Amino acid sequence: MDLLKNPFNLLKVSPRDSQQRIMETVSGDGQGSISQMRRDAAYTLCDPFKRLRAEVAWLPGLDASQVEILLGRLKKAPEMLIREENLLPTARVNLLTSAFKRIKDPPAAAMVRWVTAIIDAYGKVSLDILMPLINAARSAAGFPVVSDRKAVQAELVRQRITCSTAIFRKLTELPDDDFRQAVMEIVDLETEQGKHKAPDMLNDLVSRYQRREKDFLYESYPENLVNKLASMAREGQTGDPLTSVADALAASAKAWDRIARPIRIFAVSRGGDDNASERIAGLIHNTAVDMYVMYGREDIFYKFMTLLKETFTGVTCVAYLVSGTDRAFAGFVSRVEEERQKKLRDEAAAFCRNAVGAAKSSPACALEQAKQILGRAPSLIRTLRSRREVRQENISAVSDCIAQSLLACVLAMKEVRPGGADEVDSILNSAVLYAESENIKSEIRKYQESIKREDDINLYRIFFIFCCIMALIIFRVSKCSHTTEVKQTEVPGARENFISFPYSTYAGSRNDYPAGKVPEDEPFYANPPDKSGSLLTLPQIRSCVRMGTFLELARQGISNARGIEAYNSSVREYNRRCGYFRYRRGDLQQARRDVERHRGEIEKESARWAQEKSR
Repeated sequence: MDLLKNPFNLLKVSPRDSQQRIMETVSGDGQGSISQMRRDAAYTLCDPFKRLRAEVAWLPGLDASQVEILLGRLKKAPEMLIREENLLPTARVNLLTSAFKRIKDPPAAAMVRWVTAIIDAYGKVSLDILMPLINAARSAAGFPVVSDRKAVQAELVRQRITCSTAIFRKLTELPDDDFRQAVMEIVDLETEQGKHKAPDMLNDLVSRYQRREKDFLYESYPENLVNKLASMAREGQTGDPLTSVADALAASAKAWDRIARPIRIFAVSRGGDDNASERIAGLIHNTAVDMYVMYGREDIFYKFMTLLKETFTGVTCVAYLVSGTDRAFAGFVSRVEEERQKKLRDEAAAFCRNAVGAAKSSPACALEQAKQILGRAPSLIRTLRSRREVRQENISAVSDCIAQSLLACVLAMKEVRPGGADEVDSILNSAVLYAESENIKSEIRKYQESIKREDDINLYRIFFIFCCIMALIIFRVSKCSHTTEVKQTEVPGARENFISFPYSTYAGSRNDYPAGKVPEDEPFYANPPDKSGSLLTLPQIRSCVRMGTFLELARQGISNARGIEAYNSSVREYNRRCGYFRYRRGDLQQARRDVERHRGEIEKESARWAQEKSR
């Protein structure tokens, strides 16, 4: 929310002004769009729930005189406000974002400075500082204090997204090359080139950057040139045609990397890898090896190896791929054998990485992924040991990778299935046997000890949670199960039952919308996916609740076999989409309240439908 559009600024009031004072500011307004805007602002500030958004987007911690001075500078000289450093983090974020939007044609370097200042200020925002300021102002104004930290955190996230959107729009005013360079500098400064974890607001900016540059990255993907070069070499073409394609491939890879580098550094700062960059580096490296081994093109080999060293810095696999460059011509057989062992090691690492990724994305399958790793681990080690001139460091690297992957799968499994000490201990014992590094062994043993300490504590906690879940399921079943009305003329097997709701609740939460108010960017209803077990959004849950209410009401009006057939068909559709789904905490209750307000419309529509289907 922009400061000049904030209800406090529109009404020229402060957070400490009472409801009576707020309403007095609009009591003399006449008709018109401006008057309506002021009245809406007054209603927002008088509603304790809606007021929170305006308070978070305002200048907490400043008195009326300070606010007036800063807003005056915002209108006249916004570029000077970056010097205002003695402000609370929330106030500084809101002030700098509003000022940044109003600076006319700033250079790229100035934009980088502003954006990093805003991101750094948001990183210092604390609920422990913000909430007392909001509640102190509310107490002085006679409004109820805010006790829900999640509500304040949600508004901070909303304001962060608003600020990051405004920042990105301002950055896109730069020419394309300057825009990409500015994003690169921002990512480098905020992560120290991937050494530190990227802040949340930078995550918003990089996500938008990736969406904006998606088409360019796809068009400039150098894989087509790699295939063309390999095809020309197989056909026996040599000389300038082959060299020109190799030069074009190198230029394409450099152009691609300039765009993808912010995404790669951001991924590294968050503990991940840029798979696309790794894949391109692997393609270029393999092509270089083929050019040398199969076609004797030493010049192309060195060109591509230099490209990997200079361009794809920071890509995890590049250090492995080019480690033997200096010994390329000293011992051809040894180099090829080393390359093959390296390829086997990379394949093992990729297998383990994919298994861990699958376990993290689907924690319920973590145990299965761990078993797959254990099943293939002996063959991976055996294949490496069977190679000629086997290097122990490769075996150690693969063994440590297997051990770390097993530990990662256990961590993912513990998120879903606390306890299960026998299965966990079996997997961790195998991980200790595979681990070559003493640090990894120590890490696994420490985790085993922590599991043993936690199991006793978690036993009673698990039992209590289980009882609560069972009570919730019984309540859902008793409240939401339905059975179709059966007539004597019904065809055998046509009877259908509503499946009750064995909901699985996510740990995340969201705030209810007040009085059925739906955000403008969210539809009221949305079709749920055509499969069970999906995580539904709030509009999709409303559709399920409405469909269940509709069928429950329509059942009373079914009077013949034709109506029963149509009714059972609708029940099957309902069970397929809504019989079993997951939702975020609070969404189901919110959806029921929203749909209940339209119950009269649903009753009329269900009666018409039953009458029509029974004809």
